[in-house]
Amino acid sequence: MDLNHQMELISIAMTTAVCAKTGCNWSVRMQDFGVDLNIHGENWPLQPQIDIQLKSTRICHAPLSNQSTFKYPLRVKNYNDLRAKTIRPQLLLLVLVPEAIDEWLIDEFDRISFKYGLYWVNLRGRPPTTNRQTVTIEISLANRFNAQSLEKMMTQLNQRGEIRP
Repeated sequence: MDLNHQMELISIAMTTAVCAKTGCNWSVRMQDFGVDLNIHGENWPLQPQIDIQLKSTRICHAPLSNQSTFKYPLRVKNYNDLRAKTIRPQLLLLVLVPEAIDEWLIDEFDRISFKYGLYWVNLRGRPPTTNRQTVTIEISLANRFNAQSLEKMMTQLNQRGEIRP
């Protein structure tokens, strides 16, 4: 299996592990057209949903504690898809993993865990770009995608119909 497929699979595994912990269901899009996963909040009264586009990148070390953002070059097509106004919110989830594949997953006797983590950004309403290839976006490292943040997003969608950081 090539590296891109491995990164896609670890991204799905990390995202769906967060969904499982939160009690959310998820589905994988066969023809994604910019959406890789859909997260379903069946435990909330209005059953909110979030469309997810997954991207992953390998980095040399975990984000530094004094680092507030991470810059990522996103293809213009993906940027335009994610900034569009849609019925359901669309989020970009950036999965950060170590350079070495054997460090992505820590498999010990009493636990399985992932390095380094997932971060989300909502690009809805961002301005158009004149770039032709990529748009460098900044993702706040405060926007960690974990069970607490997903639960907060689903609650916000259920109450207000939108996601706020």
